Amino acid sequence: MSLNTMKINELREYAKGRGIDIKGLRSKDDIKAAIEAAEAVADEHEDESVVVEAEIIEDEPVKAGELAVSFSPGVLSANFSALEAYVDGIIETYKDWEPSADSQEDVKQCATHRKYLNGLAKQIDERRKAVKNEYLRPLNSFEADCNRIRDKVKDVSTRLNDVEKEADEARKTQKEDELREHYESYAGLLAEVVPYDKIADPKWLNKTPTLEKAKIELEEKVDKVAADWETLKRLNLEFFEQAEIQFFNTLDLGQATAYADKLAEDARKIEAMKAEMGQYAEPADDEVPIDAYDDAPVNPVEDGGYEPFDPMTMEQEHRPMQPIPAQQEPMQPIAAPQPMPVVDSGSVSQQIAAIMATYPESKQQNVLEALRASQQPINQAVKPYVMIIDGATVEQCKAIGKLCGLVGVTGTFKQGVLQEVAQRVAQEEAAQRQVFQYGA
Repeated sequence: MSLNTMKINELREYAKGRGIDIKGLRSKDDIKAAIEAAEAVADEHEDESVVVEAEIIEDEPVKAGELAVSFSPGVLSANFSALEAYVDGIIETYKDWEPSADSQEDVKQCATHRKYLNGLAKQIDERRKAVKNEYLRPLNSFEADCNRIRDKVKDVSTRLNDVEKEADEARKTQKEDELREHYESYAGLLAEVVPYDKIADPKWLNKTPTLEKAKIELEEKVDKVAADWETLKRLNLEFFEQAEIQFFNTLDLGQATAYADKLAEDARKIEAMKAEMGQYAEPADDEVPIDAYDDAPVNPVEDGGYEPFDPMTMEQEHRPMQPIPAQQEPMQPIAAPQPMPVVDSGSVSQQIAAIMATYPESKQQNVLEALRASQQPINQAVKPYVMIIDGATVEQCKAIGKLCGLVGVTGTFKQGVLQEVAQRVAQEEAAQRQVFQYGA
């Protein structure tokens, strides 16, 4: 039965029985064309010839342990001319066909013919792959056998190499032990500061140099370290101890002296900065804490007392804030305090009244306003403030602290101008952060 008389189902069975790919083809003509193309390719390949030429590479007798190979190089021949002519004939049918994307029928025909052409290309490619696999099969088998036999030899070689490595490691260990012992004997006290590992050269453990030559090089390095150390001590460096530590860490005289020079330069910069900012005299009693007040209550909150306050952060509600003058007035010397009247007896109120009588009425008015303010409930947000005192004694600071505690303001006095105090507080906070980090 010819293809022309077959029905579409028969054509599908025919193609399936011969392994012809007709997936995606729906019309009888397309299936028939795919079958004819596949059979034409198969018929042409049946005529292909393979020219085999027998050849022996080694003409001389094979020696034991050598690989002797004889092979026949294959020559592939195919009906490329006939196949190409057939393909060109198919392509020619599409030369004058200009399908339009606006035509649904043309788009449908493009899909059909595209599948047919892809099927033809796939048939050719699959045949090429099949021939390639067959052609390479003896080569792949040859390589597998060569690698298998080679690996047997390499396994034994690796085992012997492991023995050599073990022996070499033992030799290196023995040589290193002898060099270490010689170093400790030759270096003396220097060995306690500079361990052998810091001065050792890895190449000493190689087969060359010999042990004696390695000992000579070791002695030369020890002599150089000792000489550089003596040179460092004669330089009279300002930061000699730090430079000495740096030297024994690096064994480099140049790095040690450069490090000392940098420390000296940094110290000069710091001193210059201090000179520009002014000399800071650290007070013997920098702060006036609460325990300095002998008559302070145990519980300031419950007993109605006060806590120490810092003028840098105190709430100044005991008196109205005064505007800052446009120009700083020169500091006036502190006037000597007036002697207080001696009151031998009477209630506390009577004693206060007797003392207040010695003050001008304006100051009495300030005290009165402060007392009234202390009785009022706090209806404003508490904020930190800074109060700058031009000058005061420790006793005056204690008195100010008592008055501030009267209105519920707490803090701590810190001696110094604003810039000095701010710098010390910043240094203290930085030190606390560092301690916290180390502790964590």
